[in-house]
Amino acid sequence: MNLGRFTIIGGSAVIIVAFQLFQAHSPSEAPDQSLPTISAAQLGFTTPEAASSEPAQSTDDADGPERFTNMAVTIDVTSAAEIIVAETITAVVEDDAIRHGIERDIPLVRHHRWFNSVSDITIESATLNGKPSPYVTSISSHTAHIRIGDPNTVLAPGNYTFGLNYKLDRQIGYFENFDELYWNVTGNGFDFSTDKATAVITLPKDAPVRQVSSYTGSDDDRSHHGATFTKGQDGTVTFDTTRPLAPGEAFTIAVSWPKGFVPDPGRLNRLIGSPYPIVISVVTLLATAVYFLVAWWQVGRDPPAGPEVPVYAPTLPPHAMRFLNQSGFDATCLAVAIMEICAKGYAVMEDTHADPKTVMLVPQASAEIGRRRPLSVGEQAVYDVLLADRAAGIALSKNNRMLLASANRALENALEQRFAKGFFQSNALVYIIGFIVIVFGMLASTAWEMGGFTLSDLGNTLFFAIGVIATMITIYAVGAFLLRRLRGRQRRDWFDRFVG
Repeated sequence: MNLGRFTIIGGSAVIIVAFQLFQAHSPSEAPDQSLPTISAAQLGFTTPEAASSEPAQSTDDADGPERFTNMAVTIDVTSAAEIIVAETITAVVEDDAIRHGIERDIPLVRHHRWFNSVSDITIESATLNGKPSPYVTSISSHTAHIRIGDPNTVLAPGNYTFGLNYKLDRQIGYFENFDELYWNVTGNGFDFSTDKATAVITLPKDAPVRQVSSYTGSDDDRSHHGATFTKGQDGTVTFDTTRPLAPGEAFTIAVSWPKGFVPDPGRLNRLIGSPYPIVISVVTLLATAVYFLVAWWQVGRDPPAGPEVPVYAPTLPPHAMRFLNQSGFDATCLAVAIMEICAKGYAVMEDTHADPKTVMLVPQASAEIGRRRPLSVGEQAVYDVLLADRAAGIALSKNNRMLLASANRALENALEQRFAKGFFQSNALVYIIGFIVIVFGMLASTAWEMGGFTLSDLGNTLFFAIGVIATMITIYAVGAFLLRRLRGRQRRDWFDRFVG
């Protein structure tokens, strides 16, 4: 194991730390919430023709176009700096845009002065007319996309009530003299209007309301005049819209309270969440680096050079010296073995008149066998495959590539049996232990980040670890190939070191 191979695992650990940083800064669902991958056709939000579902009310009560007639939201700000959200949405369904259910986009980004933090979301439940409803969650662009409804059921025209309960962290804004919740109650991604929206905010126990604001309208033109609010004696604030919201308009509220009622985790924790997964990843990086450095020091270094003794005749056949010099087998070894067979008088190479680019390898008459030097084990293996039963010889061309491939394998096997164990040490156990160290660190970091551990986490972590190491090996192989190609041309030591 040389220092170049040592960098494969060291680089792998660096990528693992980068992955954990990305994971900590990206949203995730709770471990018990699955995120199935389902196509648009399977979801059925734009496909017709499935079983019909009866509305909660008669069609006579559902007058007018499709819209939300009421959207009531309650938000509890907990003493653990989380928010628990319960949404109740009443919709008029006319078998137009709403066919199987509704979609909700929950923003997960909290904008701070110097940075943005991304929340983790936990979907607690989804209901339709008070009964549990199927739902599908996907996360992209720091937004949770939630579809509520059965993709195999078409909703009959009428009024329906959808419910959605979820929990978020990292949504509290921390300022010098106060803390704040700033929340888009309705979102502004709907293609239909909302008649009425209400939001009830409950602050942590004994926290007084410091300041209240509300906004209605589009992103470019938000008004303070489209909603009212009232403060309750129990530490709640109730917001009500005073006009319908047109498609694309949002209802946003802001409530602040004095500091000290929710814990301030600090700027770093707000940015990345719990620092412990990162600490575990850094410890994994250091442990891996130290382990492989010690391993290289013990078994990877070349032994001390002994006295130099001149040798006036080769002690190994040329193809074997090529094998040892390259620390492995390549196609040149076969070419060298064929040349040595000819040099020892067992065969000759002849041009063909039919094809000037084709060379014939023809065995020599056995009458001169006494004056020949004996073939090595590898050369004999090549001779047996190519010439043993072919008195007329063989054309060294692509037409005989299968036969040449067989000779190539025979020579490689002979070299492996003769030299691999005595001259090379793979140190496979060293790599296996290092891989275990990496996987253990990833599992520990993942378990801490997710707050638990499942067999799915184990499979995903192992898959990612294998992918990381495979990527590093690929990068190492490409670098080695470039070095080998460039060294034969113009030597640039600084470029060699950079690529290496």
